[in-house]
Formats: sequence, structure tokens, C-alpha cells
Amino acid sequence: MKRLIVLLVLISFAGQALAQQNASFRSGKMESSFVLRYQEDMSIKYQGGSGVDVGSDYGWGFRFGYNYTPKFNVGFQFDWMSAPYSAYLAPADDETEPQTIRHKMDQWGGTVKGIYHFSENRFTPYIEGGLGWATIDSNIASSPPVGGCWWHPWWGYVCDTWQSSYTDTSFSYELGAGLRLELNNRTFIRASVSRKWIDSDFASSQPEFYYAQIEIGAMVWN
Repeated sequence: MKRLIVLLVLISFAGQALAQQNASFRSGKMESSFVLRYQEDMSIKYQGGSGVDVGSDYGWGFRFGYNYTPKFNVGFQFDWMSAPYSAYLAPADDETEPQTIRHKMDQWGGTVKGIYHFSENRFTPYIEGGLGWATIDSNIASSPPVGGCWWHPWWGYVCDTWQSSYTDTSFSYELGAGLRLELNNRTFIRASVSRKWIDSDFASSQPEFYYAQIEIGAMVWN
């Protein structure tokens, strides 16, 4: 996280030098960006004494938005990552031994985000908030594998197997702050640090974590 904060500071100095005095042309334009994000580790406590420790890792995503004014942007972000975790399974009775599982989980979600820019210039700090969902796939099988064969219209006769796993989809919300630098009338860089909360049904403490992301984007549609 310290490296990401340093990156924000560097972008801040570069932005002030390059674009602070130039007005932005983002108003009325749609934009899209590629997202590279870093998520910090977190610990989640569950009912009965079970718990999960999720390691930090990198992920990626895409974001689309529309600048209604130079100061107000609304958009949608999809992101995905795969992180290592250790799960402690507390026994339900005195005869069962506790278990520890180490694996990698897949995490993805979608968030509707609103941004408020503090300046109408090409370089500006901003704050943002978001509402969406988060899906976590433990990659632990929840049923025996099943399979079948069929005639595919392009690949002919094919056979395959698949297996369901334990997943959970929950409501999520977040708050963050960042910096935006428009290199010209089309391209921009955006970097932010956010805190995210997930409403998990069986968690005794609400899952929450920090993440940082940097985006490279383009304003390509009027």
C-alpha cells in the first residue's frame, strides 16, 4: 500500500506540472479504461468460530463511465482477481476434528460508481462511492462431478465434465479518493485508494478491506 500512496503523490506532482492550468474537455463524453488493482489481505470471522484469512494479490478489470459535467461522472466497473486463502473450519461437535484448508479463491464483482471531481481542469483530485455486488468462489467442490457428450455446431462431437463449487454473492459498497490526469483531450490516467465492505450473511464481523487501483483510459465517444 505504501508504494501505491507514493504513486499517487508522483502523479499529483506530474499533474500539477502538466495540466493544472488547462481546462478539461471531458464534459459530455463517455470514457472507458483498463484497471489494474491491488487488494490488501483481510481476515473474516464466521459463526461457530470458523474463519478465513485472505492474502493480498493483484487483479484487473474494465470501467465505463459518462461525464455529465466536468465535475460529475457516473460509471460501471467490473473486476476480477484470484487470491490465496487459509480457511479454519471449527468442529460442530466434540467428536469432529477442526480442519484447515489452503486454496485459491476467485473473486469478481460489478460496481456502479459515482465520481465528484474537485476541479474542472485536466488534473484534479476526486472522491467516489460505489454500490454493487461481490461474488466469491472458494474453488472447493460442493457436489460430485458430472459430465456429458453432445454435438457442437462448430467442434462436432464433444464430451466434457464439470463440477459445482461453494460460492457466495453479497451486496457490497465502497468509498475512495484519487487523482485524475488527462494527458490530452482523449487519454487519461486515474489512480485511487478505496475501502470496500461486503455484507456476508454468516460472517460475525463484516468483511472489509482496502484496495488501490490505477487506470489507463480514453474518452472516445461524444
